[in-house]
Formats: sequence, C-alpha cells, structure tokens
Amino acid sequence: MECDRSFHMRLYDIAAIQLLLRINEMFNIMRVSYQRGLLRDPNETLLEHLSIIEAIKNRDAELAERLARTHVLRSRAVLLRVLEEKEER
Repeated sequence: MECDRSFHMRLYDIAAIQLLLRINEMFNIMRVSYQRGLLRDPNETLLEHLSIIEAIKNRDAELAERLARTHVLRSRAVLLRVLEEKEER
C-alpha cells in the first residue's frame, strides 16, 4: 500500500498540475482505497504503474495519459462496486 501511495503522489509531483489532485479529491479514490486496504490486486496495478512509468520515461505523453486514465477508470469501477455492495448490506 505504501508503494502504491508513493507512486501516485510522485505522479502528482511530476505532473506539477492541480488537475490530478482535483480528480483525486473529487472521487476520493485513494482515501477510500487506503482506508479499506487496496482496492485492486497489487500484481495487477503494478503492471499498470510500470507501463505508465515506461511511457513517461519514453516521453510519450499520449500513451502515459491513456494508461493513467485506464488505470483510474479500472480503480473507480472497483470502488463503485465496493460501495454498491456496502449499500446493499
């Protein structure tokens, strides 16, 4: 979990824009995730993180953005499912 948090915070630092922070604040994905534990299997997210890092390293902004958006959408889908299950209980 600490590595996951470090990865995301480093992305915010690299991006040097407030958009990523605002998105995170709006969806509370990381806060809820860290309260409940990781939402997704680290083996799955690690591959996504490594792909994003590789795209950034290669200065491929379009690919990095596409991979990051996919990463967020996958996590968001899991978060929504978890919240719906909680409401059903």
